[in-house]
Amino acid sequence: MRQTLDRLSTSLLRYLLPATALLLPIFFLPITTDFFLTNKNLLLLIVGSLSLLAWSVRNITRRRILVSATPATLSLLFLAIVYVLSALLQSGNSYMSLMGRTALVVALTALYTGVTSSQKNQVVINLTFGALILSAVLASFFSLYSYLGLSASLDAPAWLTNKAFNPTGGPVPFLTFIFPLLPVTLYLAFKSNRWQLKAVLLLSTALLAGASLSQISLILPGSGNTIFVLPFTAGWSIALDIFKNWRTAALGVGPENFLAAFTRLKPAYLNLTPLWDSRFSSSSNELFSVLTTTGVLGAALWLSLFLKTGNLALKQITGKKSTTNVIASFLLLLGFFIANLIVPANPVLLGLSVVGLALVNLSLKLDTNEVKDVAISLAATSGVGGAYDQLSESKSSQNALLPWFSALVFVLLLAFFWYFEGRAYIANLATFKALSSLKTNATESYNQQILAYNLEPNNPYYRLNFSQTSLALANSIATKKDITDQDKSNVTALVQQAIREAKKASELDPDNVLTWENLGSTYRQLINFAQGAQDWAVASYGQAMVIDPNNARLRLELGGIFFTVKDYDSAQKLYEQAVNLKPNWANAHYNLSVLFKTKKEYAKALAEIRVVVQLLDPNGKDYQQAQNELKELEKLAPAATQTDNKQGGELTTPTPPPSSNTKVALPTDSAPSLPK
Repeated sequence: MRQTLDRLSTSLLRYLLPATALLLPIFFLPITTDFFLTNKNLLLLIVGSLSLLAWSVRNITRRRILVSATPATLSLLFLAIVYVLSALLQSGNSYMSLMGRTALVVALTALYTGVTSSQKNQVVINLTFGALILSAVLASFFSLYSYLGLSASLDAPAWLTNKAFNPTGGPVPFLTFIFPLLPVTLYLAFKSNRWQLKAVLLLSTALLAGASLSQISLILPGSGNTIFVLPFTAGWSIALDIFKNWRTAALGVGPENFLAAFTRLKPAYLNLTPLWDSRFSSSSNELFSVLTTTGVLGAALWLSLFLKTGNLALKQITGKKSTTNVIASFLLLLGFFIANLIVPANPVLLGLSVVGLALVNLSLKLDTNEVKDVAISLAATSGVGGAYDQLSESKSSQNALLPWFSALVFVLLLAFFWYFEGRAYIANLATFKALSSLKTNATESYNQQILAYNLEPNNPYYRLNFSQTSLALANSIATKKDITDQDKSNVTALVQQAIREAKKASELDPDNVLTWENLGSTYRQLINFAQGAQDWAVASYGQAMVIDPNNARLRLELGGIFFTVKDYDSAQKLYEQAVNLKPNWANAHYNLSVLFKTKKEYAKALAEIRVVVQLLDPNGKDYQQAQNELKELEKLAPAATQTDNKQGGELTTPTPPPSSNTKVALPTDSAPSLPK
């Protein structure tokens, strides 16, 4: 029995790395809100859990904990610990941080440790390289099939017939997978002594190169596809700001918390770019993301993963002691490292970077004497014999106790984690069903959203979505011509529910501007329904502006609230702030012009509308409207000086809150819970 369990666990660990290399780039499921990100993350979590369990079983059968002391082992372990500490100590919502990137880093640590500590053979290396190349060929085939428009003839959903579709999740994930693999495939082709294999590898290289060119064309300027990446200077500026506080310097702002750092620290110059109203959940590249979210400790450990492993491999290469395995795996790791320095890591890049690390260290273990094995019982022993091919004959009960204890801890932690992860995934499935049935079956959509936030009550986004749905239903009932007493009761219940869920979202993630913006918008739509809603809307938007101080749009929206209730002085102050933050925004100048016209300050209104005309595209739909208003104001005011700016924009004025004869009496706890 003991030998059988040992063989099974060792075999599972042997095939986990090739399975990850094969499946991660091409695996997706069209049943969740994000077909790619959610399911690729799930795959990594499953693989990491299986690795941890198999490694634990193997340790029990061998009566000691067997670990390979590779250059990356301790760095990866401590990096996982830093992520956990940062999630618990620094994040506004520890649950989201632990279940997000932190869980992935821990899972990949388990995968790496289990595989490198149990394998020392050529099979796992060959299978992993083969799996990577096969996966790349399949991804390239599908991407070219879509790019050439061949999928357009299929009777399939729009997402499947889209020209930019590929199973990795888009052009950028595809390129960060293929580019590091191209030189490896070409190198292996030239090193192969079998002409059949050489031909297959060269054909594969050509296919990968062609598919890469097609994906590059999809993200070039003028392609119609926009890839939003935070500029390097902005990412660096935000990362540097963590050094103003010793806790953030050490542990960052917390995993999954980059959005809060971005909105709070966004450089003002971004308001003059097309990214002015974009919000980013990751930095310019993976290094900056790690530095911002996990601090100096996380960034130093992250760098050491690549640099220590790469340095050891490079010494073997320059010392002419390297083999084909070492060179090929080093090229792969170098490519993934460069990709991490160019863009933030997607699940494919994140997972395959660890696969690359494992390949380098497995190659070093197999072909050199640089990687030692350690057996941990109650004392560490290096260079353990029989670590891979046969069981230890040790009968020590002390040696057997530690593997059992560690396995018990791991099983309990996995059970705890998968209870929440399973609920989170089912909640995601319910949310997808809710979105799919929103227009066809509002009742089903409503019920699925209830299911989602009941399954994952600590996820603020489900609360946010449900508050918007509740408010939309309340508005649709309240605007009916013949409203009954039952309708009035339903409106009151839905409005209270909308506020309750919007408030809960802001309490679950108080550093997230989206939750406060949603809460302010919820109150804003209730100004004509409920007493006190206006003051609460103002307070919520005020908190949103504290979190996002350089956001011009928030000021325009809050100014719109004051404008609709005829508090023109407060509206003017906010409109002028919006103009100062983004002087080339036509709509901010337009609203200021309308306000000045309402106050009968025609000269100022004329000056602003002239700026609007200069900013708008003469071929745009708003240009003629602005010209007409300019002519009208020229009749009412003397000539004003002109301003020279350039940028288009859509002209809109504040939309009055929905009106209704139905009034809602809100409980006293409906006011926003502002941070102290």
